[in-house]
Amino acid sequence: FQLPHVRRRKNVRPVVLIPGDGGSQLEYRVKGNRSSRPEYCPKPSPNYTLLWLNMKLMMPNSLECWIMDFKLTYNITTRRTQDSPDVDIRVRQFGNTKPVEVVDENEFFPMKYFANLVDHLRRLGLAQGKTLSAASYDFRRGPSEQAGYYKELARLVEKSYFSGNRKPVLLVAHSMGAPLTLAFLQDRPLPWKKKYIAGFITLAGCWIGAVKALKVFAAGDDMGIFFLPRLAIREEQRSQSSLSFLIPQPEFWRDDPILVSTPERLYSVYDYASFFRDINYWDGYEMWLDSLPYLRFKDPPRVPVFCFYGVGIKTIKRLVYDEQRDFPGLTTSFAKHFDTKLTSERNLPLQIIQNSSTEMEMAQ
Repeated sequence: FQLPHVRRRKNVRPVVLIPGDGGSQLEYRVKGNRSSRPEYCPKPSPNYTLLWLNMKLMMPNSLECWIMDFKLTYNITTRRTQDSPDVDIRVRQFGNTKPVEVVDENEFFPMKYFANLVDHLRRLGLAQGKTLSAASYDFRRGPSEQAGYYKELARLVEKSYFSGNRKPVLLVAHSMGAPLTLAFLQDRPLPWKKKYIAGFITLAGCWIGAVKALKVFAAGDDMGIFFLPRLAIREEQRSQSSLSFLIPQPEFWRDDPILVSTPERLYSVYDYASFFRDINYWDGYEMWLDSLPYLRFKDPPRVPVFCFYGVGIKTIKRLVYDEQRDFPGLTTSFAKHFDTKLTSERNLPLQIIQNSSTEMEMAQ
C-alpha cells in the first residue's frame, strides 16, 4: 500500500514510526555482583549488548539467564514494574529506524520488521534522522509507565517538523503501538496537534485487545520457536504490564463475552479477577487496572485517522481447555466497528482500508 499524504516526492511529509509489541530492540548491560546467579550467566560489563531480540541468549543453555534479566517485577505500592537490580536495560538508538527495521540481527536469518516500509519511504525522498524517524520504546511496559517515552515522542515529532521544513508529521503505528499512540494524542493540547500532526496511520492496530494475551498469561507463548518451553518463557511474558494492556476490553466484547472455557468454569470479559486469581497471577489483574485510564476509546485523537487492517485472517476468539489440549477458535473482524469510534470531529477524516491478503503486510 501507499501511505496517505506520502505519495509524491514534492509533497512528502515527515514520518515517525511507532512499533508494536516486541518491535523495538532493547539492549542491556550486567552490573553489580552476580554471585547469586548461575556461573554460566553473563558477567558484569560496562558495555551494552542486544537483549531483545537476541536468539543466541534464548538458546536452551542460556534461556534461564535471559529470563532472569528480561523479566519485570511489579511493585503494588508504586504500581510500577522494575527491572532486575542486576541489569540496566534501555531502548537502542531512539529516533533511528535501524532498530525497528530488523529486530533480530542474526546474519543468517534476520527478522525483518519495518525494513521494507522504510526502504519504500526512503525512495519517496524521506531522509533518515530528519524526515524519517522511529520512536522505539520499552514494549514490556504499558502506557501507565510511558510518561518519559511520551515526552521523547513529542520532542521527536517537533524535531521532525522543523527538519521537514515545518511540515506536519505523520505518525505510523503498528499493533500495540496504535492504542499506545492514541493515548499520547488524547493527552496532547489541541493547538500542538494542529501544528505538528498531519495524521495518525495505524497498521493492524490492536484496538480492542486480543484473546492471545490471555493465552500468554495462562500458558505462555513460544512465539513459533520450537525449542522455547512455553511455561518457562511465561514467567517473563506475564511480568510485562503491556500484556495486561492488550487483554480484550469488555466494552467491545460484550456480545460474545466468553473468552476462556475450562471443565471447571467459564471466564468472560467480566471475570478477569477470577481468571487471574485462578492462574495464580494477581499482579496481572492489578496491571490491567493500571491500564484502564489509558483505554479512553470514546475520546477522539482530534487528528486525521487512517486505519489499515487485514480481513480473513485466523485469529484466536476463545480458548477452550479440556484435560488434554486447547482449541483456538476464529474471530470475526471487530476492527471496522471500533475504528469508527476514533473520531467524532466532522471536519477530520477517518479512512478505513481493508487488506484482503492473508497477512497485514508492512512490506508493500
